[in-house]
Amino acid sequence: MKTNADNFENMGKSTMGKIYPFLIIDLKNYYKKTFDNKIIAEIGSGPGFILKELAKENFKKVYGVDISLDMLNRAKKRLNNNIFLINAKAEELPFKNQSIDLIISRGSVFFWKDLEKAFKEIYRILKNDGFLLIGGGYGISTPDEIITEINSYYKSNINKNDKPKLNLDEIMNIMSKIGGKIQLINKPKHGFWIAWNK
Repeated sequence: MKTNADNFENMGKSTMGKIYPFLIIDLKNYYKKTFDNKIIAEIGSGPGFILKELAKENFKKVYGVDISLDMLNRAKKRLNNNIFLINAKAEELPFKNQSIDLIISRGSVFFWKDLEKAFKEIYRILKNDGFLLIGGGYGISTPDEIITEINSYYKSNINKNDKPKLNLDEIMNIMSKIGGKIQLINKPKHGFWIAWNK
């Protein structure tokens, strides 16, 4: 019997895997600074496909955070030893105040139990000039033909009703109350994306 972890891993190995390099391009485009000697964390790192792309960059340290030990074990098989994997939830991040330069999170926010607590934690651990790119879609720079290919795959392989719904206005309100500069990135068919500068 297939588990949720199996489904996530199979998606990453399928045509969906084509988006991950574009997420790194998006991170570069919206962060607008060098990755050199920066510390990054991915929240909701799953089986490690985005972490694998992050490992190709010149980060000082890369963390993958996931609530599922199964996911982290799958990621460990995929990654080399210079990626640090942490079992934790978004609402209780085991990092010191102002210790992380960048955070990326794709698709994980749908499953966070307490959005306000999670975003406060993210803000707490980000350095004063820290940056978050969060979303639930295919990436901003991902070519339309890849998105079309993924949508065709989804229609025949994935039940879209499995993913909880999000209230984007609620997320924006929470982030606004916490502080920083928020940019909602609207691009049809690419999902929702928010860039948050502390």
